[in-house]
Amino acid sequence: MGEEGIHMQTQDRLGELLLIKLDEPSLQRSLSSIKELEELKEKYKPFWLRIRDPPKNMVIELVKILKLPRSIARVITQKLPTKTTSVRLRKYRNLMFVTLEYVKYGKGVTSIGFYPVHVIVGRDYIVTVASGNADPATQVIDRVREEPTNVLYLLYLILDEVINSYFSVIELISEWIEGLENGVITEPKQYHLRRVQLIKRKLTYLRRSSWRLREVVREILGSEYLSTNEDLYKYMQDLYDNVLEVVDIAESCRERIADLLNMYLTSISNRLNEIMKFLTIIGTIFIPLTFITGIYGMNFNTKASPWNMPELNHPYGYLLTLTVMAIIGAIMLLYFKKKKWI
Repeated sequence: MGEEGIHMQTQDRLGELLLIKLDEPSLQRSLSSIKELEELKEKYKPFWLRIRDPPKNMVIELVKILKLPRSIARVITQKLPTKTTSVRLRKYRNLMFVTLEYVKYGKGVTSIGFYPVHVIVGRDYIVTVASGNADPATQVIDRVREEPTNVLYLLYLILDEVINSYFSVIELISEWIEGLENGVITEPKQYHLRRVQLIKRKLTYLRRSSWRLREVVREILGSEYLSTNEDLYKYMQDLYDNVLEVVDIAESCRERIADLLNMYLTSISNRLNEIMKFLTIIGTIFIPLTFITGIYGMNFNTKASPWNMPELNHPYGYLLTLTVMAIIGAIMLLYFKKKKWI
């Protein structure tokens, strides 16, 4: 283990608190308590402290140790409404506090989730706070182990991983929309409408979140932190271009989902019109037939007068009446067909 109790463990064993010395990434330590940071922070600078699922008291203690503004603890511990995006950049003296949203999904539209990721960037340290089930640091940490890095480059890696999560889910949404388009055109069902509404809700949130992320990256590009690092500025510019692409694709998907909804409503309306057309034709055919049966339903006494429906006494009167009714119906069907109404 070594005199510093350094753990060269795999990511799954590192626990909730991991301290990494950025200019010597092999130097890592899993902390059992946030209070250990007080003793180790000077030796590990520049360091990355990765925190997963912290309780409120741990966040408050972190703010005290690093002498952070108290508002940071409030932002990290607060619960936002599910329809409110938390993406934002807050600037303090010698400090940036970035709140991002990492996108994860499983099976189906309802599995898409947006999880807050908080990044505190100081001059010689960076702290990430995220959910254990949705932490971009899980992928970033392997890249950090490869070579020494610095605080701003680590921020770039985290942003890059977050933006990649947007690309993954928006590509999946595009595939879902394409599949729905085929279904809506061939045979629209209530299932398609429910799915369209779910996708539209998730896409609206993703679009709003990506817009806010664009503003965050733009503010970082304009900050004094990148003024002396041209290479990192180019990396961040590439990130900004990627975010713009996400925004464009999200806007395109939003238009497609709106068109899809209109297509569904049009298809349902056309089906309803076809049904009403069929029922109208059936009703129209039965109008003269109903008129004939209505006349013969008056039950006049044929013995009282020779003019009281004499055909009722004809041996083939019933068959003749049915034949006439069938001929009338056939003539009407032929007429409708000639007019291309059926």
